[in-house]
Amino acid sequence: MIRVFDVFLSVLLLAFLAVLFPFVALAIKLSSPGPVLYRARRVGLNGREFTMLKFRTMAVRDHQGSAITSAADPRVFPLGALLRRLKIDEFPQAWNILTGDMSVVGPRPEDSGIVNRYYRREDRQVLTVRPGLSSPGSIYYFLYVEPNLCARSAEADYVTAVLRDKIALDMAWVEGRNLRAYVSILVRTLGAILATATGSTLRPPLPELDRLTRGAHGLAEDSA
Repeated sequence: MIRVFDVFLSVLLLAFLAVLFPFVALAIKLSSPGPVLYRARRVGLNGREFTMLKFRTMAVRDHQGSAITSAADPRVFPLGALLRRLKIDEFPQAWNILTGDMSVVGPRPEDSGIVNRYYRREDRQVLTVRPGLSSPGSIYYFLYVEPNLCARSAEADYVTAVLRDKIALDMAWVEGRNLRAYVSILVRTLGAILATATGSTLRPPLPELDRLTRGAHGLAEDSA
């Protein structure tokens, strides 16, 4: 059933993208020389690599470097920052969803370097489902982590202080995924984008984070 919803929503997104694409493409071309689309190699279902599509938000010469991008990353040109803030840069992934490499909801696909260097054996459980546009971990990252990452140490900070929690949050989706949870993530993702776009201090609920925090607190009490 989830795959049926994926196909339906990806077709809707592609129809919307067909209207939006010429305007975004022209704006990118006028803002920064180079291709309109960025093709990123990512790790997907069962560890298989695939090419994920995005609207390009960085200067071509600056795509090398850290695999993690902070909100203040100097590699991102001004229009690119706006596209990232509104998540418009992710729209081309509708094609990845239609072809089956991704789902609308699922753990965000990770750079292969991050997976190969830092994923533990148990972390690879998140690779047993299709990666997605959004998940509990990606909402948490978008709202609470990305705005505060230091551009100079983004990857190191991500690996040491963020990655474990992000994987734990996404495991909540892997272990309890169903259509109701799928719809919940969609609604909360739209809420997160709206809050960021308007500068609102209101945030959509993230019960997975509450459970993770309570679980860590319980473990600390047990070990005391």
